[in-house]
Amino acid sequence: FGPEGQPRIKNIVTTTGAGGGNPFDGGDGAGTHLANIKLIFPDFEDRIGADGKAWASADVIAEIRSALMDVPGAEIRVEKQKEGPPTGAAVTVRFIGDDMKVLQRLSGEAMRSIRDVPNLVNLSSDLEAEKPELNFIPDRKRAAKLGVSAAVISNFLKTAVFGTKVADYREFTDEYDIRLRLPLESRKTIDDLLSLRVPTATGQAVPITSLGKFEYQPGLGTIHRIDRKRAVTLTGDAEGRLGPEVLKDVEKQLAGLEIPDGYRIQYAGEKEEEEKNSKFLMKAFFLALLLIVGILVAQFNTLSAPLIIMTTVLLSMIGVFLGLLISDLPFCIVMTGVGVISLAGVVVNNAIVLLDYTRQLQRRGHTLMQAAVEAGVTRLRPVLLTAVTTILGLVPMATGVSFDFHTFQWATRSNSSQWWATMANAVIYGLAFATLLTLVVVPSLYVLTYRAAARFGFGGLKKPEDAEHPHPKPVLEDF
Repeated sequence: FGPEGQPRIKNIVTTTGAGGGNPFDGGDGAGTHLANIKLIFPDFEDRIGADGKAWASADVIAEIRSALMDVPGAEIRVEKQKEGPPTGAAVTVRFIGDDMKVLQRLSGEAMRSIRDVPNLVNLSSDLEAEKPELNFIPDRKRAAKLGVSAAVISNFLKTAVFGTKVADYREFTDEYDIRLRLPLESRKTIDDLLSLRVPTATGQAVPITSLGKFEYQPGLGTIHRIDRKRAVTLTGDAEGRLGPEVLKDVEKQLAGLEIPDGYRIQYAGEKEEEEKNSKFLMKAFFLALLLIVGILVAQFNTLSAPLIIMTTVLLSMIGVFLGLLISDLPFCIVMTGVGVISLAGVVVNNAIVLLDYTRQLQRRGHTLMQAAVEAGVTRLRPVLLTAVTTILGLVPMATGVSFDFHTFQWATRSNSSQWWATMANAVIYGLAFATLLTLVVVPSLYVLTYRAAARFGFGGLKKPEDAEHPHPKPVLEDF
């Protein structure tokens, strides 16, 4: 419960043992030593405190983490539910080499070095500690004299302790395994195992102590490999700061770590996924620009006009960065990148409408300046309407305001709005900035380019003093 007496947790789901998911790798792993507790919070619109403000689930998670950090004998990880495609932890450091002891030493030194990095939480290692195992070491010579093989001893102990499937039991459409093993009271302790008698090929039974001995030995943990090399991975989450900022501090701390020859450090997780996404989005962005330029060249039958139109894309990028600064939002690789790509297809429409009408007026006999001014006045309304309708349509997404058709109520806050806010703000500010400058920059660039081409005779344009008409139609088609 919160300070105002409101319940902060709606439901609790606990799974333990083999059915519990592994919270350390984000998957549905199995293991008797694992447990998973899922906390289900109330809906976002119901998280209103006594002061009228909504409390965040991150605050509750921080309180739970501080309360469970001193539990002895347990490794506890408290984190939000991961949504979307798997991206890995914010901080993922891999030590790759051949000798597990060296990797264990390097990972231990690194963990102690970065443990105090601000806003780094849930720091853990995938290196499993050695677990004690009870092994039976057979005396092969004596076992051979008694007519017992190592396979017989192994199968006998497996059946006695873990059981062996001997048949199936069916009840209607359900099927159950019938397993044969010793009763629980006969396999609890080592003394129970020492009293076992193993049957021989002649039908006799010999004490298992005559066939070998039991020894406690350290068991090997799981060995992870990256590119056929042994690897130990440290993972951690960022809370209160962006993941890249926390990762930069981690890299600074590990810069002084001495790495032996044949071993290396690799940073993966979110950084690796962000690099892949950024490369893909950059390819998609330039491909979109190439397709737009290709269509414009085919329609205008010239290269100068499409290049002038594409300047609006650069103007929109200035607006995107200014908008993120004003809104105090981070540059999200995926959402902001998608917004920039979609923005490139929207902002060029205004420039196309403006520049195409300018060229139409020139063909009707208007001078260059008359055509540019009249096109700006005539096309001002459609340009502004296009930008305003697009911006107003994205305002609810940017502010998180929506209408719930199930309850017929307005919702002013939601978790999804935080995810879409960066894309919406990128399109809103980029389109607004580009629209205002398009009305000034595009006509100005067109006038300057046209005059420069006429002065130097590019594109077949004649100098004003040599031309019978300042802007003949055939010459305009070549520009």
